[in-house]
Amino acid sequence: MPAKTPQVRVTINGVVVPGVIALTVDMVGHYAANRFCVTFAIGTSPFYGYLDFLSFGNASITIEVETEPFSYSTLLIGVVDNTSVDLIKCTAILTGRDLAAALIETEVTETYVNLTASQVAQNIAEKHDLVPNISSTEELIGQYYELDHARSILGLNSRSMTEWNLLTDLAILEDYILYIDNDTLYFGAWPAQQQALFTVDDFSELKIDDSGALPASTTVSSWNTKLKAVTSATTGGGVGRTIVRPNLSLSQATSIAQTQLNAAARHKRVLRAVMPGDLVIRPGFGFTLVDTALGEDQPYIVTSVVKLIGTAHGFVQKVVAYAAG
Repeated sequence: MPAKTPQVRVTINGVVVPGVIALTVDMVGHYAANRFCVTFAIGTSPFYGYLDFLSFGNASITIEVETEPFSYSTLLIGVVDNTSVDLIKCTAILTGRDLAAALIETEVTETYVNLTASQVAQNIAEKHDLVPNISSTEELIGQYYELDHARSILGLNSRSMTEWNLLTDLAILEDYILYIDNDTLYFGAWPAQQQALFTVDDFSELKIDDSGALPASTTVSSWNTKLKAVTSATTGGGVGRTIVRPNLSLSQATSIAQTQLNAAARHKRVLRAVMPGDLVIRPGFGFTLVDTALGEDQPYIVTSVVKLIGTAHGFVQKVVAYAAG
């Protein structure tokens, strides 16, 4: 593990706040907000006492890590959800989420008519001043009508109540990833390439789980409003599961079936590891594990990373990844 703990710079409401003694950033992967927990020592600056930290609720926050002397890289941009002060230990702990928090808390109050999934993602990104990194889609979303396609958010049977719910539903339908990295909204295809080679020596802990109890097929059944008939699509073969969704076209049912089968396959072989921390490995990062006792070189895609910085352990990260290919 690195002997030197990197410096952490935290900016709250545009002002650098000193006294960081520990940091945890939980990059939970796609379809969710990344979370942080940063601990400050109270008393390192006369300008930041107990009441000052307690006033940081809902404040904007930027967390940076020193990569070279006097050079910092941004690890997370977000908002403070909660502040806790310890009057005995003289510490303050701030917790919160990345900028996905705004989309998670914004209810959808409009119906998206005759739009594709990528157009909806573009609309929401611009609304929240996020930089869009969006892959184009072609099929119109939502319920299947004879004259148009619309997503009715306010309907009784609607499952998308917030903007984040809506984008997650659309990403799953397209077999896309969805996440926010700093101020950029990503809505696009899963990464396919491997970017690094790792051996067992690169990890301080390394475990691989393999599951043999996954569905071999997926069937999606729906009621087609236009044809007044049941629509059904199946992918894979063998024992599987059935999913029921309302108002899907045949192409949408087929897409969901394939997406769900792909998602299940990602749980087949899972790698869990602890290794020295860096700012490169994030959800979606690809690598190949080589020269192992397993007798094969296996590519993996990272699904989640927990980055920890503190004087007791330096800079380490806990990685979870699934076997690709």
